[in-house]
Amino acid sequence: MGGVFYRASPPPDRVRQMLVWRGARGAPRRPLPQPEWQAFCALSRQKYGLDPEKDGPLSAAERLNQASGEWPHASGEWAAVWARYTEAPVAYPGIPDLLRQAQPKQLPLFGEPSPVWPAANEQAEKQVRGALAALRHRSAGDAREAVRQLEEQHGQRRDWVWAKLGEAPLAMTLVHLTSLAELTASPLGGDTTTQVASNYVDWGWQVDAAVLRALAAVEAAPDVAAVKNAIIPLYRPWLEQATRRFQAVVLQSDGLDYETGQGIGAEPGTCILFSDALRFDVGRQLAQHLTDKGFLCATDWQLAALPPVTATAKPAISPAADAIAGGDKPGLAPVSKESGTSLGTELFRKLVRDRGYQELKDEEQGEPAGRGWAEYGAIDRYGHDHGWKIAHHVSGELRGLGERIAALLNHGWRQVTVVTDHGWLLLPDGMPKAELPQHLTITRKGRCAVVREDAPVAHPVVPWHWNPEVRIAVAPDIHCFEAGKEYEHGGLSPQECVVPVITVRRDGGDTAPVVIEEVKWLGLRCNVRLSGGAADVLVDIRLKAGDAGSTVAAMPKSPDASGAVSLLAPDETLGGSAAFIVVSRGEAIQAQRLTVIGGE
Repeated sequence: MGGVFYRASPPPDRVRQMLVWRGARGAPRRPLPQPEWQAFCALSRQKYGLDPEKDGPLSAAERLNQASGEWPHASGEWAAVWARYTEAPVAYPGIPDLLRQAQPKQLPLFGEPSPVWPAANEQAEKQVRGALAALRHRSAGDAREAVRQLEEQHGQRRDWVWAKLGEAPLAMTLVHLTSLAELTASPLGGDTTTQVASNYVDWGWQVDAAVLRALAAVEAAPDVAAVKNAIIPLYRPWLEQATRRFQAVVLQSDGLDYETGQGIGAEPGTCILFSDALRFDVGRQLAQHLTDKGFLCATDWQLAALPPVTATAKPAISPAADAIAGGDKPGLAPVSKESGTSLGTELFRKLVRDRGYQELKDEEQGEPAGRGWAEYGAIDRYGHDHGWKIAHHVSGELRGLGERIAALLNHGWRQVTVVTDHGWLLLPDGMPKAELPQHLTITRKGRCAVVREDAPVAHPVVPWHWNPEVRIAVAPDIHCFEAGKEYEHGGLSPQECVVPVITVRRDGGDTAPVVIEEVKWLGLRCNVRLSGGAADVLVDIRLKAGDAGSTVAAMPKSPDASGAVSLLAPDETLGGSAAFIVVSRGEAIQAQRLTVIGGE
C-alpha cells in the first residue's frame, strides 16, 4: 500500500522558551507567533505557576530562586529551568540583570548562600578579597591555614553559574592558592646540584606554576592586590630556601659544567625550536598542551650555562656551540672561535647554518629531510617589561608555540626539539635589592655582574661559562642588583638554571610521516607528490589549513600508489592567493605546505 508519510515536528522546548522570554535583553513581550504564544502561556500557568501576560517581569526571577532550595516549597520544574540556564548562561544575557532586580535587599548572614542571587556571590567575593588582603604580613603557617579555610568555605562557588560568567575570580584562584599552600609546606632539598635540580624537576616546579595560575585568574586591581598579599607569605619563604639550597650546592661542588658546551645536535628530520626564557614550569604546560592535542611529548632537563642570560646561555645550547669561545673582551658576549668576532645575531645564525642547519625564519617550514633551527617567542621581553603580568601572557605564548610546532610536524618534520636558554624568578611586588658598588663591575645585569679582576665582592662568585677566568658575581638568594624588579634572571636558582628540553613527535605509531615532496601548478591544476606513510590520506587545497570548509579544490583526492595526486582549483578569481596543500587522515592533518594558487 502506498501513502504519504509526514515527519512529526519536534515538540517545542518550553524550558528554553521560558529562558528566552525572560533572558533576552530588550526581548518583546510576545517573542512567539500568536498560536505558540498562547500555548506557551497556558503551559506556563499550569506547569510553572506563572502567567506571562499578567505577572510582572520579576516574577520569573523570584521563582528561579526556588531552585536553590532556599524557599520551603522548591519546585522541580523551576529547578529544571535553573539547571538549563547554568548549562549555557551566556545564551540568556538578560537573566543576571533580572536576578539583580529581584534579589532581596538584605541577604541572610548565616546559612548556605543561594547560588541564584548575584549578590550572594558578590558578597562572598568581597569576603575572600578582604581575607586574602590581610595575609601579607602573616606567617607562612597562618597564611596556609587561612587559605585552607577559605577554600573549604568558597570552593563550591566554582560550580556556580557566576564562575562560568567570570564573576567569581577569587573563588577560581583559591584552588591555585591552596595548591601553593600545600606544596610550600615542604622545602626543596638535596645535597648536590643534581639532587636539588632533580627534586625541582620532580615536584618543585609545581610551586612556580601555582603562583602563575593564581595571578592569571585575576585581573581587577583589588583582586590582584589581594592575591599578591596571599602569595607573598606562602611563596617568598619557600623561594628563598630553594635558591639558598641551590646556591650552596653549586658553590660547594662546582656542580655546573663551566667548560665550553657542545650544545644540542639533531639528526636529519629534526627541527630544533628555540624559545627564549621557557621556564621549566611553563615548558611542562607546553608539553601538556601538545599532549592534549594528540602529540607525543617527552620532557627532559639540563642546566643552563652560567650566568643564565641569553648572551651566554643561548649559544651554549645551540648546534654552533663548538664554534664559539669566550674571547678577550670583558663582558658576557662570546666570540666566533675562527674569526674572534663578537657574537651578534647575524654571526650566530651564520654559524648555525654552517653546521648544516636550515634557518627557518617566521613561518618558514623548510625541507623536513634535513635539519632545522627555528626561533619563537617573546616571554623574556614581556617579563622584563610587564613583571607579574607575564602570568597572563604565558597562555598566548604557549598557543603560538603549539601552533608553530604543529605546523612543522604537519609539514613533515619527524621531530621538533624545543630548547631554551634560561628561566627566571618572579616575585610579585618586587625582589629585595642587593648592593654592589658600580666601580667593582664591568657589566651589570639584574641578577649578575661581571666583576673586575681581584675586586673584593661580598656576593657569591662563579666563573663564566665561556671563559672561567672571568668572574661573575650573582645576587644572593632572591635578591636583585636593581630595585623594584618583579621579573629577573641571571642568578643561581632552580627557576633560572634548570631548563626543559622537550621532544615532540606526531602520534602516528610506526607509520612513516607523510612528506609533501613536490608541488607544481599548471594553471589552476596542482600536481602534488607525497612520500612516507601516504596510504589512506586525502589531499586538499584550503585557504585555512585547519578548516576543511575553506577548501578551494573541486574535490579532495587520495594519491595513487606512487604518491602522486592532481587537484583542480576551479575558481579563477583566486589565482595568486595564498593557500595550503593539506594532507589529512580522517580529521587529523598529516602534512601541510603553503603555496600560491596558480603558482608563484
